[in-house]
Amino acid sequence: VELLILSHHFYKSSACLDGVDVLVALAATRVESYVSEGDFACLARLVTGVSNFHALNFILDILIENGQLELLLQKFSAAETTGAAEAVRGFRMAVLSSLKRFNSQDLDAFSM
Repeated sequence: VELLILSHHFYKSSACLDGVDVLVALAATRVESYVSEGDFACLARLVTGVSNFHALNFILDILIENGQLELLLQKFSAAETTGAAEAVRGFRMAVLSSLKRFNSQDLDAFSM
C-alpha cells in the first residue's frame, strides 16, 4: 500500500496522468484480496494516502458498506498533515456520497 501511495505522489507531482491511471487500476486489482482478508485498515490507508477520492470512491463505498466509517475517519485525520481545505472538502463530499448510497438512514454516521 505504501508503495502505491508513494508512486501515486510521484506520478502526480510529475503530471503523468497515465501513471496515475495505471496505479488506480493496480489498486483496484488488490482491493478484493484486502476485503477477503478483512484488512480494511490497508484500504483506508490507501484511499487517504492517495487522496484521489473521485477515482477511489469504490474503496470508500466498500469501507462504508462494511461498517468501517470510524476507521476511515481515523485514518484521514492521521494522514491529514497539511490541512488543505480542498482535500478536506473532497474527502467530506466523497464520504457523504457513499453514506447516502449505503447508510442513508443512519443519522449518527452523517453527524460524524
